[in-house]
Amino acid sequence: MNKWEICSDNEVENHEEYEYIETEVKNDLAYDAIYELTNRGMTQVNIHYMISEETYDQAFEIMKDIKTDPRLAKLNALVFLSLKPKGRSEGRFHQLDQVKFDGMIKYALDNQIPFGFDSCSAQKVNKYIDKQDGKLDALKQHVEPCESTLYSLYIDVNGDFYPCSFSLDIKGWEKGLSVIECKDFLKDVWFNEKTKQFRNNVIQCRGCGQSCSIYKI
Repeated sequence: MNKWEICSDNEVENHEEYEYIETEVKNDLAYDAIYELTNRGMTQVNIHYMISEETYDQAFEIMKDIKTDPRLAKLNALVFLSLKPKGRSEGRFHQLDQVKFDGMIKYALDNQIPFGFDSCSAQKVNKYIDKQDGKLDALKQHVEPCESTLYSLYIDVNGDFYPCSFSLDIKGWEKGLSVIECKDFLKDVWFNEKTKQFRNNVIQCRGCGQSCSIYKI
């Protein structure tokens, strides 16, 4: 009988304790899956983990597990994903501040834990690097800011184009551009006025050191 089966909502009075037990179970399922994949020869298996004020402490627990849990011995990297206040995250999670973000990177580096970030985290990563007196400047070559509409795009299940998966329903993108109905992809989609405007905003943000042209991250 696993932890999930021996604990139900009615059996635990402290909700926080239940959430912790539920998280433990989910970690075990993920770790078992990682072991099965890496043990069969897969070398690019990563953990993608959303960072926020609410998930900050568990990020350190996962990093400790990477050092001690044999199921994670062949894990490629722990990839931290910056919070975007959209969908289920709205009102439930809050952006991680720079101080805690810095502490997380320092812990990973000090403990030689393989890690990475999504493009949305580029600004905070670069801020941490800039504080290190040139010791980590070489890492900046590996920090890629937002590339949406520059050399990546998002197409949903309906065949509609959006700059990225978090741009659905934002102002100006209440409806995507159909790649199914278009006659000329380059003309009708890639160089559409809406796309070019978004692209210009991304280029401007990259020049100003911002991570996102949509959200404050």
